[in-house]
Amino acid sequence: PTTKVLATTTVGRISGSVDYFAHAALLNEAALVQTLEYAKAEYSFTSRFLAGFGYAGNEEYGTWQHQPFVTGTVRTAYGNVEAWVQRTGGRRALQLRYNKTL
Repeated sequence: PTTKVLATTTVGRISGSVDYFAHAALLNEAALVQTLEYAKAEYSFTSRFLAGFGYAGNEEYGTWQHQPFVTGTVRTAYGNVEAWVQRTGGRRALQLRYNKTL
């Protein structure tokens, strides 16, 4: 599947973005899977540090799995490093993400 960033906006020190895609499941040709990779809002405390919150989720066979999270981002000259603390299926998970725009 191809990820599509639907919207990104910045107002002052607050930024937000939404990333969504839909795809057909390989194991069941009749199943359409919807994935909200993330919808998040962040506040820029400094030019290098952001913190925020968001929601992620996916829908399979008519049931949504909800995954709220909090995030912190450090911007560097080599890219952005994000840490997400996320609740998935009743458990907490830590995700580390790296983003470099070329």
